[in-house]
Amino acid sequence: MTETSVPPITVAIVDRDRIFSLGLQAWTSECLGRDRAVTVELFDRVAPLLKRLEDVPIALAIVGDLPAPRRACQSLCDRNVRVLALVDTLTPTVRDQLRAIGVRGACHKTTDADRMVMLMREVLADREAWNSLDAASLQGDSDLDQLTGLAYVNVTLARIDRRLERSGLSQLERWFLEGQRREVLTARWIVRRVFALRTASPDPDPPEPVTDRGDVSTTNPARSATASSPIPPDRTLDRLPSKQALTTPAEIRALCIDRVLTWLQGETTNLSGRPLEIDILSPEKRRELLAIVLRRFDDAVSEAVTEAVTVDRLYANRDRLLLDLWNEAAFSFFGYYRTIAINGQTVAIIDAVLEGRDLARKTILDRIPFFPELLASLVCGAPLVVDNTTYAAGSSEACLRAQMLLENVLVHVANAIIQPLLEQFGDIESIKRDFYDRRLLSTREIERFRNDLSWRYRWQTYISDPTAIYESRHQIYIFGDLGIRYLSIYAPRRHELNELGSFQQAVTLVLEGRDALAPRVRQVVSIVGTGLVYVLTQVVGRGLGLIGRGILDGIGNAKLDRSLRNGNGRRNVP
Repeated sequence: MTETSVPPITVAIVDRDRIFSLGLQAWTSECLGRDRAVTVELFDRVAPLLKRLEDVPIALAIVGDLPAPRRACQSLCDRNVRVLALVDTLTPTVRDQLRAIGVRGACHKTTDADRMVMLMREVLADREAWNSLDAASLQGDSDLDQLTGLAYVNVTLARIDRRLERSGLSQLERWFLEGQRREVLTARWIVRRVFALRTASPDPDPPEPVTDRGDVSTTNPARSATASSPIPPDRTLDRLPSKQALTTPAEIRALCIDRVLTWLQGETTNLSGRPLEIDILSPEKRRELLAIVLRRFDDAVSEAVTEAVTVDRLYANRDRLLLDLWNEAAFSFFGYYRTIAINGQTVAIIDAVLEGRDLARKTILDRIPFFPELLASLVCGAPLVVDNTTYAAGSSEACLRAQMLLENVLVHVANAIIQPLLEQFGDIESIKRDFYDRRLLSTREIERFRNDLSWRYRWQTYISDPTAIYESRHQIYIFGDLGIRYLSIYAPRRHELNELGSFQQAVTLVLEGRDALAPRVRQVVSIVGTGLVYVLTQVVGRGLGLIGRGILDGIGNAKLDRSLRNGNGRRNVP
């Protein structure tokens, strides 16, 4: 059956979890769009979707995490929309309640992707589709009693985060909740480790092509995007198991996108020791921005594949491609029509952000390394150079390097999006309320943060960059189990070394002088130190020993003479 013989459909995903929605959007478009044209739209509330129904008929609505999911489902069912509900627990009672309001099917958010697609097809065919029911129903108001494993930990962590966001908490309460949050994060890390050990396959040739930084399933982005799906242990950068290479750029791209999306579920705290623009954002906004950049990057790569772009064109249009990625991600994050009031005037956020595009390009985007190489690998299947060795695009080494480069692109583009926001609206209350971390709300903290960023750029321009160029390495950001880390990778940079300014050349000369003089100075110091030890021990020490011995002999003789005199005096007394 061809696309022309099957009418197109529109699927709506209504969920507050942006990462889950983006992953499910990609997977739904791919699976349902194999035999027809499918449009998948995302909503975080049901009200915009109800307005959208007036213009476009929605064939299927997938309703997930909402403040009042049953009310949302009922509103959609009243408008004759087929609804598939994503629930935490599916008991007979929950099924009967959903069926009573018109819902055609339900399943867990952690349901296997193929199973979820099958349920979607059943609902689209106007048939009921209920996934396997849970063994027991929930009792009372506690929704944690029947949750197990990682789902329990994630729900507990979400509750603690919501409590921390409340205003009016005392410092003692905040310390207590932050301590609880650290304990829950530790528990989640342990659960993931145990799960990874228990699910390790004994098959010597498993189907997973690359597990260089954790055994991440490549089945689909949607499943990886769920908050309760198992996340592998921290990635090991020094061990690359030999696996069967991937065969097509599409498989390589799907693997990289899936893995990066999986790591975005975890912590996005900056552990690099260097301030980043995205540090000002709340954890939810930071994760959302990174996920949006990842989605826009996936769209850009897909468009390049459709247009059959060559490697030479990718290299020639590097700056334009990066700027287009920045534009699309900024529009998606801030919205086209979002405005704020400043001094009685209404200003569109995106317009002010676009005014800082040139500064963001000059200070951040132009510094992103290996962007055309990454695109060439994901679009055309070009090989990647890793530590001065060329690897095929589907090899484990190339997949690892492509994933690391992609993570670095996400962090830098996200920083470039937030930089104009800090410059234009750094201390606007509405911006701070909607975007900033609660620990960086005061004017003093914001100014301190901006000064730290300014100092970092100066240090990077005059010290860090010349040092990295002279040492033939690039410094990139990657995602870890506990947050964003910093990593140095080898890359020849001789042509950049010749283009450095006078001050930067002076820095490299200082490094060269230190390298030339340091061994000789250490040798001289060692010789002088050895000689000094010999003089102190053999000459001065022995001299002091002889002097001390003479003093002791003199004291002994004087004491003996005194005793003899006293004895002679007693014998002369009558």
